[in-house]
Amino acid sequence: MMRHKLSSWALVSGQGIGMLACLWPFFAGWPFAGLLVLLIGAALGIWVIRHNRIGNFSVFPEPMDKAKLITTGPYRWVRHPMYTALLLTMLGVALINGCWINLLGFLWLIMIIWFKARQEEKLLLQVYDEYSFYQQKTKRLIPGLF
Repeated sequence: MMRHKLSSWALVSGQGIGMLACLWPFFAGWPFAGLLVLLIGAALGIWVIRHNRIGNFSVFPEPMDKAKLITTGPYRWVRHPMYTALLLTMLGVALINGCWINLLGFLWLIMIIWFKARQEEKLLLQVYDEYSFYQQKTKRLIPGLF
């Protein structure tokens, strides 16, 4: 079993806090726009899980033992499609809820995901020789932009 650093636990916990803040209170805001964004995020998340099978990834930034680097499917468009799916889904929920705490939770989640992705990429560079080339040709979270 892989041992996780305290900073990894803090990042995953911070991610959970941001998600909870996006969820409360429910159904008070812009339900149609929020539902559309939520469904896009959920569909992307399902595609990511179907393409990068369970057991090849973790909620922690450390690469799993014997994991394979995936650069096809949704990973050909962004390096962290599951983070993109999570952000879209939580943005959708926050739009549906329409409360100021949801916006704060979403901003918190963006910050945590940013730090988590950076930490993960440092570790991926140590494990996969081809990851630096992948970084150069593929955006982090938003296809073609960022």
